[in-house]
Amino acid sequence: MTDSSQDRIALIESLLLQTAQSQRMTQQQLEKMQQQLESTQQHLDELTLKVDANTVAIADLTRDFRESFEDVAQWFADMINRADQDRTFIRGLQVENRRILRELREQRRGES
Repeated sequence: MTDSSQDRIALIESLLLQTAQSQRMTQQQLEKMQQQLESTQQHLDELTLKVDANTVAIADLTRDFRESFEDVAQWFADMINRADQDRTFIRGLQVENRRILRELREQRRGES
């Protein structure tokens, strides 16, 4: 074999060795990326569960707020009704008091 053939063989062997090393590095990078993808997917799944839990919690809070607001609105409406009833009752008492006072005055005048 000539020197040029040996040089070519050495070059080919060197290229094959470099290719094998590149392939190993590429395989390692692919495995690392696969692990990162799996970790990212796991993290995404955890976040999805948290978002779902938050969505349920927000829906519960919204419902509770709405119910509380409805309770306050009902309480306020009842208070207004009671105030109207009290006002009517007080007016009735005032009318009755005036009537009684008139009768008392008339009785006093009649006695004098």
